[in-house]
Amino acid sequence: MTATLVRPAPSRLTRRTRRLIVVGAAAASLAALACVALLPPGSLAVSIAKLTAALGSLIGFGVVMTRSSVWFLGNAPDTALDERERTIRDRAYFKAYGVFAGLAIVTAFYMLDLGPDLGLWVPTNYDAWWAIVWGFVMLGLGLPAGFVAWDLPDPVPDFEP
Repeated sequence: MTATLVRPAPSRLTRRTRRLIVVGAAAASLAALACVALLPPGSLAVSIAKLTAALGSLIGFGVVMTRSSVWFLGNAPDTALDERERTIRDRAYFKAYGVFAGLAIVTAFYMLDLGPDLGLWVPTNYDAWWAIVWGFVMLGLGLPAGFVAWDLPDPVPDFEP
């Protein structure tokens, strides 16, 4: 059985609304991950922060990624997209790769050299490592869709006769 790719209806969310969702989801996830990394392991606050990180990322990026046009632009094959859509998708993946690779390099440099040498915080327990890994998982999965949602132009209103 093969699935066919059907072009979905365009998103009705404005660019401003999509950007607010992306920023809100990222801010909530970053705050929850910071709590996980900095609070004592095993505390109720860490458990709530883990739940908040999971739900915030699922709901926030889920709203953006499951909007049909955002999902379609990010995942459709080249043959199903026109030139403008391919440009938006390729630009989003290019930006996402740059941000992801840059953060990975900075994080590795910090954890291996800068943090220990300067006596700064470095992950030492399971919860702190969990926060870092979960953060990179969310970045890897959410950045391309977030950039597509950010760059996608406002929908064209329907014309009334």
